[in-house]
Amino acid sequence: MFTILLLAVTTLLPAQQQTINLADQWGFQLDANDFERAFENSGAHKDVLNDFVMLPGTTDSNKKGIPTTAKPINRLSRYYEYVGPAWYQKEVLIPADWSGKTVRLFFERVLWISSVYVDGKLAGTEKSFSTPHEYDLSEVLTPGKHRISVCVDNRVGPEFDRWSHAFSEYTQTCWNGIVGRMELKAFDPVSFKSIKVYPDIERKSVRVKCTISNPAGGAVTGSVFFSAKAVNTDQPHQTGEVNMAFSGSGEQILAETEVPMGEKVQLWDDFSPVLYELNAHLAGNADNRVVADARKLTFGMREIGTDGAHFTLNKRRIMLRGTLECAVFPLTGYPDMSVAGWLRICKTVKEYGLNHIRFHSWCPPEEAFIAADQVGILLQAELPFWSEATRPGDPLSVFLKDEMARILEKYGNHPSFALLCMGNELRGNFDIMADLVRFGRETDPRHLYSGSTARKHLPEDQFYVSHQTTAGGITTYGARGPQTDYDLRKAYDVLKVPGVAHEVGQRAVYPNFDEIKKYTGLLYPRNFELFRDTLEKHGMLDQAKDFFNISGSMTVMLYKESIEALLRTPNSGGFQLLDLHDFPGQGTALVGILDPFWDSKGLVTPEKWREFCGPTVPILRFPKREYFNDETFLATAEIYHYAKEPLSDIDLHWDMKDSDNKVVASGKFKDQIIPESSLTPIGDIKVSLSRVKNPEKLTLTVYAGFSIKNEWNIWVYPKRIPLVKPDDFLVAATLDDAAISELNKGGNVILLPDIKQLNGKKGSFQNHFWCPIMFRWEPMTMGTLVKSNHPAFRDFPTSFYTEWQWWNIISQAVTLDLEGTPDSFRPILQSIDTYDRCLKEGIIFEARVENGKLLMAAIDFERNIANRPAAQQLLYSLKKYAGSPDFNPDQTLSIEFIKGMFKKPTLMTGAKIILTDSYETGNEPEKAIDGDPGTIWHTAYDNPGNFAVTNKLAESDYPHEIQIELGAETTFKGFIYRPRTDGRNGWISEYIFYVSADGKNWGEPVVQGRWAASDTPKEVLFAAPVTSRFIRLIALKGFSGQKWASMAELELVVKELQLPLI
Repeated sequence: MFTILLLAVTTLLPAQQQTINLADQWGFQLDANDFERAFENSGAHKDVLNDFVMLPGTTDSNKKGIPTTAKPINRLSRYYEYVGPAWYQKEVLIPADWSGKTVRLFFERVLWISSVYVDGKLAGTEKSFSTPHEYDLSEVLTPGKHRISVCVDNRVGPEFDRWSHAFSEYTQTCWNGIVGRMELKAFDPVSFKSIKVYPDIERKSVRVKCTISNPAGGAVTGSVFFSAKAVNTDQPHQTGEVNMAFSGSGEQILAETEVPMGEKVQLWDDFSPVLYELNAHLAGNADNRVVADARKLTFGMREIGTDGAHFTLNKRRIMLRGTLECAVFPLTGYPDMSVAGWLRICKTVKEYGLNHIRFHSWCPPEEAFIAADQVGILLQAELPFWSEATRPGDPLSVFLKDEMARILEKYGNHPSFALLCMGNELRGNFDIMADLVRFGRETDPRHLYSGSTARKHLPEDQFYVSHQTTAGGITTYGARGPQTDYDLRKAYDVLKVPGVAHEVGQRAVYPNFDEIKKYTGLLYPRNFELFRDTLEKHGMLDQAKDFFNISGSMTVMLYKESIEALLRTPNSGGFQLLDLHDFPGQGTALVGILDPFWDSKGLVTPEKWREFCGPTVPILRFPKREYFNDETFLATAEIYHYAKEPLSDIDLHWDMKDSDNKVVASGKFKDQIIPESSLTPIGDIKVSLSRVKNPEKLTLTVYAGFSIKNEWNIWVYPKRIPLVKPDDFLVAATLDDAAISELNKGGNVILLPDIKQLNGKKGSFQNHFWCPIMFRWEPMTMGTLVKSNHPAFRDFPTSFYTEWQWWNIISQAVTLDLEGTPDSFRPILQSIDTYDRCLKEGIIFEARVENGKLLMAAIDFERNIANRPAAQQLLYSLKKYAGSPDFNPDQTLSIEFIKGMFKKPTLMTGAKIILTDSYETGNEPEKAIDGDPGTIWHTAYDNPGNFAVTNKLAESDYPHEIQIELGAETTFKGFIYRPRTDGRNGWISEYIFYVSADGKNWGEPVVQGRWAASDTPKEVLFAAPVTSRFIRLIALKGFSGQKWASMAELELVVKELQLPLI
């Protein structure tokens, strides 16, 4: 009987699913006051709309809403903005042969609430950011004409906050509309509602679970026929057909069976993304009526799991090498809804050696999963949540669980869908997140689950994405120094599940203003125009391209070190870059090596990037980058190898070349097999550097065969540098009478001041973290421009940007404010200020001053100079230049301008910190005595944490203290505590103050008391003057239960009557 039935059904199958494409012109009306559905008999749900838009599309794409010329500095700009209900309307003609069928309305993506009215009556409401909005309209869409009115409401309540990339204005925007596929489909009354495929790679079979829709609820009998064939492979494979009989009644009928895949089954993974196409045919009888349905779906034979600290894919250990995707789509303002578009993204990700994408606080459309399936990319989807959970059972918690269920239902079959996280950097009631993780694990074991990124690690977590554990930092945001002989294994050791480094990198690149012309869509970079205009106002627009190339080169260099540090960590589960491409929101965070369009910025080729970021990477551990030529270079080489097969029969060797590409040294490692999924030591390298006679940049390359290599630079300098006699110049530490006299006489002066006496900000080797608008952390610089062809560097080989040999120079330098100099004035060593301020700044400059010539370097050439080869060589090069005929500055500065670079002496001049209980990196205790109220000392804090730092100190509670040694024994009458003025965190409410002659015996407090909660300076006068060399302030308590203390400045009072406090 069923054979005859199947033959009959087979001939009918093309007619069983009929589709009406709804992509077309629709009627339209805005409803900002949400008034149109207030009355049953009149409104946009019932009346004919007289305006028109094209769908799929948005109010932006149809130029509806509020025209805007606003220029937000922190994101791209929309031409039209609209938040609120908007109405879309269309008449449809339902064919006669749809009578008695199930009719479903499908909108692929809506942001985020839709209500559908048919002929003026409400047919249903759907809420989802992540999955299609689908409606069963069988009862109301009978054959004939009907008017469908859809209200789309993109208002997002405060419970969601405004951060999630599912709706944030920072990225895809909070758009209103309907995008992707839009269609009506008719099915036989008994049809597939869902088909889920559960691979079992050990049994070489799949368990197929079907939910069969039977809205009439009557008795149904029938069969489902399954077969599968391999696709996306050049090795054909077809399974036999499996017949599953079913019967039942009720609106849903559940049935499942096992489909053997055979001995020749091919597995899906990141190297061989073999897919199978499952064909499912339903043939049945319902109320003596023949019913049929047919579906095709794609799945992969894969199993994602864990093995201690590692992920496993089909039982093989893997390491995630990933990037974020934060819904950045500047042409449309909403996600790409095409497979072709996502294939381009996935192939680009793969081209740069990555195998993973994390969708930060959002879930992409199905086209992204389809593309990732084909390319072999492992995806981490997330709930649309970056906020605070409150209590179980509240509307937000209910929505999140429902949204999670929808995501699993819609995308669960995709082999690329590996991980699901509940959101980004969540806070609040973590019992809710734990419940969601349990729900996911119980509902769909084909994926791994985690409660939140970068916050609390839950016992239920199957993996953990974070920047730190209880044992320290597990991510990298640049470099810890110019060395590579460290890793993060101790911090990972405390995890019992795979740990993934959170948002690695984040070093900002200067805007490329040539990119502006690429914004031909719905978003425009008015923020770029603001930055460009500011740079022009400060007279440096001609340097914009240099600033871009320098900061970009720095970012590539720091990404290399960040990634290698994690590849060196044998128990890391992987990393997620922030980001391979730019993030034009949250203050304009241009942290990518690709632009927002996934196009190269021209900073590094994919081939060069894959040398340090790919499945197989040579690794080198060595202690420093700068050497004297009487030293020996020592290093240990390893091979990071996370491919499917071992490396065998390969030539493991190395060489060291000079700047002329001549081999200085070379060697071979012993022949060996490199196991898959391993970090394997292959041998040591030892090179005497005595052959290097002149300053030289050397490049050491480790090869695994000849197609796999990685390289590192070191710099070698002569141990014995010729003495430069100061016959033709004066070396001065300050602009004293002797220096001024020499300049007045027309002499040459090299000014090498004590950098602690300079007005300026501490030098920073690394460019700014994330972006300067969101994180206003000093020193607010984007790298350093080197006039590499300038004769001052003739004996100091250097690139146009500061490579690793500059680390110990820049970190012991001060960036000087050169605003007020002529537009044509350019320092020799120029700090690049952030693109929102564009101040002219420098570290080394030259000028004609009075009748003479001045060369000034704001660099400490004394501290530990015996162990700083690069600093010694730079000083030699500067002196040699100053004594040469080439020293001929073409710009003039006044003596008063130079004097303004020095701090005016105070009682804190020469003071130094001798003890503090803790500090946050970037807010060191020296900031409390630097004479700058704009910088602060802040004790360490944990949450949200300073994400730019991986080796930060642990947070502790009050009391906090700071001890200071003054420059000399001093008599004073009191002190002034200046609270920070940029926020309340760390304000001190109770204190004790001590003095000491020796810094050991403190005796009784001089004074103690309380302060009010305000940012005004707090002057404290003693009962009598004191004379002391050492002072100590203990902060006993803060405000609002805070654990932290902060201080902008601590100053001493020499007399009771003070000048007005500034």
